Amino acid sequence: MDIERLKNEDEVMKDTKVEFNFKTDKVKELEEKKNDKE
Repeated sequence: MDIERLKNEDEVMKDTKVEFNFKTDKVKELEEKKNDKE
């Protein structure tokens, strides 16, 4: 196992996780707005 590669993959995972969290937050926001209208 290449440690450098592992580190890089870990960084990539962090980035995608942040992106994913951002997207889920946006989705939650949209759903809340939708619920408010009903």
